[in-house]
Amino acid sequence: MELFLEKCKGVFNTGIKKGTLIWAKKDGWDEGIPGFVSAVSEDKLVVMFHPNISNVVNHYIIPADEVSENRWQVRWSEDLTGINELVLDGGGENEAGGADMETIDGKPGIDWDAG
Repeated sequence: MELFLEKCKGVFNTGIKKGTLIWAKKDGWDEGIPGFVSAVSEDKLVVMFHPNISNVVNHYIIPADEVSENRWQVRWSEDLTGINELVLDGGGENEAGGADMETIDGKPGIDWDAG
């Protein structure tokens, strides 16, 4: 019996900048919530958003293990000239060991919930 097992798991890229715009929808939510990245570690991404209440901000946490299980839809952009979408291939990784990403041609006024 092995004492230590190495397991492959999906982790967030800690090079993602704070302030990156993001839209995410978890399975079971009626709609996605736009916000911006306020903290990132390999295990979780913290997104701050405005919940339509004056002078209030809130946040939600996206755990990396739930993203690997395809429980989240995620789109993000650093400058809104290009919008990226996380597309996991089967078990959460592509042949190179990372997640596949698609770029969506976005325009001002994009309907984030379309599609």
